[in-house]
Amino acid sequence: MVAQQADGKLVVAGESGSDWITLRYDAGGSLDPGFGSGGLARQTFAGAAFGTHVEDLAIQPDGKILLDGVVCSVSCDWALARYNPDGTLDAGFGSGGVVETSVGGAHTNAVRLQTDGKIVVAGEGDAPLGRYNADGTLDSSFGSGGIASTPALAGTFLTGVVIQPDGKIVGLGWRRTDRDRIVLVRYTPSGVLDPTFGSGGIIEQDPTGQGAVMSQHRVAVQPDGKMLITGCSSSSCGRTGMLVLRYLPDGTLDSSFGTGGVVVSSALEIGTAIGLEPDGRIVTAGCTNGSNCGAIGVARLLGDAPVVYAFNGFASPVDNPPVLNVLSAGRAVPVKFSLGGNKGLNIFAPGSPVSQQITCSGTAPLDAVEETVTAGGSSLTYDPTTDQYSYIWKTDKAWAGSCRQLILKLSDGSSHTANFKFVK
Repeated sequence: MVAQQADGKLVVAGESGSDWITLRYDAGGSLDPGFGSGGLARQTFAGAAFGTHVEDLAIQPDGKILLDGVVCSVSCDWALARYNPDGTLDAGFGSGGVVETSVGGAHTNAVRLQTDGKIVVAGEGDAPLGRYNADGTLDSSFGSGGIASTPALAGTFLTGVVIQPDGKIVGLGWRRTDRDRIVLVRYTPSGVLDPTFGSGGIIEQDPTGQGAVMSQHRVAVQPDGKMLITGCSSSSCGRTGMLVLRYLPDGTLDSSFGTGGVVVSSALEIGTAIGLEPDGRIVTAGCTNGSNCGAIGVARLLGDAPVVYAFNGFASPVDNPPVLNVLSAGRAVPVKFSLGGNKGLNIFAPGSPVSQQITCSGTAPLDAVEETVTAGGSSLTYDPTTDQYSYIWKTDKAWAGSCRQLILKLSDGSSHTANFKFVK
């Protein structure tokens, strides 16, 4: 697990046998000697005969570091540990900085902080969410003694949690059935299922028709409240394609994203992490060699980021302004340009390209168009060998003796022009 502090330092957490290991690096990548012992803090769970796992971490506004995971002896307990900014355990949290909660052998997979300092964890079983006070005691005002669960969702692995601005809490994950399904469940701030969300507070769906699995604690929340999750697009999670889903705050799939809110991409086979760049682009990391993760990879989706094409001017046989390109009226001319890669064929804004008559300048330089083609109409193609688009512009014989400006308005909002003088 990795998280970045406000000062740019990186906190990395994991486990080794019965120990939780936390490391802190400075912005240059060196271990921070001001944290723990030489940059490392270790918490040993002496009774963890069957091991421990760190599943998530969060950085509090006061700089304290909260780890979430599981400790297994005869059965497994939820576990939390909180460190001061200097890497010492926080004696004001739980018992000497550690909290363990018995929940019938189930794991906890994700942790998030409320604005009031309370701590929310998501686990597995009956879609359980737990809420703790800032001192590590269970919050008795939430659910039943601090834990909310839904027996109708037995076999559900909540692997992410989102705290919405109104205090409602959304657990996201997947449920093992005859075909694995994505599950969203929303609880009110008091830990009761929210009847205004899905069906009685529950949304359960198979968005691809092949089964779907959500990767552990991999949720990204956009500034507008939309929720992004990643995983894989079949129950087997092997060589089927990375799955990215975007949900509106009310739990419905966002129809403006991908196909009905769903993206299945062969860029990765399994998505295991997801995040947002400042401009709205979506970055996912995952595996590129089947369910055993034989290789890792990173993919980026545009998301809501504005499209900006790297238009670098027109290429031969068309010259850029102020040149007047001299052309026989009625011929078709290949208007060539590059956008910095293959952007597909839907690059023009609606109603583009167009041309309009202009005054023929007596001072503009003239250059004859060296290449024309025979064409019945206008068309657009892309040549990957030259990284060039070619828009075949079919002109009109009636334009002889006039000058016109061709206007290419692209879908990124930019406009580009070339000027022509038509002769018989």
